[in-house]
Amino acid sequence: MTIKEKYGLEFHSKILHESNYYKISINEEYYFLQFIGYCDTIELKGLLDDINESLESKKSFDGIHLTNSTTLNIICDYPNVKISDWASIDKTANVISMVDLKELIEEWLNFIKSEELKRKREKSIITQLRKKFQIFIKSILNKSEPLS
Repeated sequence: MTIKEKYGLEFHSKILHESNYYKISINEEYYFLQFIGYCDTIELKGLLDDINESLESKKSFDGIHLTNSTTLNIICDYPNVKISDWASIDKTANVISMVDLKELIEEWLNFIKSEELKRKREKSIITQLRKKFQIFIKSILNKSEPLS
């Protein structure tokens, strides 16, 4: 079982107007993990760095405030991570193990990377097919003689 299956998440990708869009379907019980799908890869890699540092040092870190995608307070409270919106950090923080969050983020980043590689391969195949089709059409046009 993958970590996303453990938490009931599904990863989706879609092409719209030649751009890749990625989405995570969330199990209601783990709604607080939806931020993973809203963060850009730079934010997620930074969070991974913080989690890795906390795991290695076995120390806790004060909040990380993600603002580009969503407003969250994320506290690395070794061996867990507390996640909440900025207004409710003291009241109702959701807790997930650091190892699980790390694996979820890594799985999400790997999904995005694999989808982007798939799209590049598809574009390459389409480009190759277009070139072959153009060569084929030119050869047919060159072989045909005008009717007199």
